[in-house]
Amino acid sequence: MKVKPKEAMLNIPIVLLFNNADEIPELASNANVFIHGKVKIRYEELGSLNGQFVAIFYIQRNDEYHEIRSEFVRLIEEDEIRLHDLLPAVKPTDNTVELPHDHHDHEDWEYGPSHSKDPKET
Repeated sequence: MKVKPKEAMLNIPIVLLFNNADEIPELASNANVFIHGKVKIRYEELGSLNGQFVAIFYIQRNDEYHEIRSEFVRLIEEDEIRLHDLLPAVKPTDNTVELPHDHHDHEDWEYGPSHSKDPKET
């Protein structure tokens, strides 16, 4: 069976947001399955914006790529500054913890918080 190639239009460069960073290379790889020839979609992870991972997808780094990339890098930097300004100033502590005066009487303290008692002992 002879297959005649069809034309498809791509809106590239494009910036997309992802919940998981692993989805970024997966999307580029899947998109490249559909593309015939030497042209391949490339991507660059730009950072995170509002809790989502940001990536730009492109074929070549032309003026449009640089313009879009610069705009999103600026937005990411502004978001990082905003988040930094929202964080309360944390005062250093001596990391001491007050234990109850009878802490040796509690079985939980004997084993520590990450260990459990052997069920055979109960």
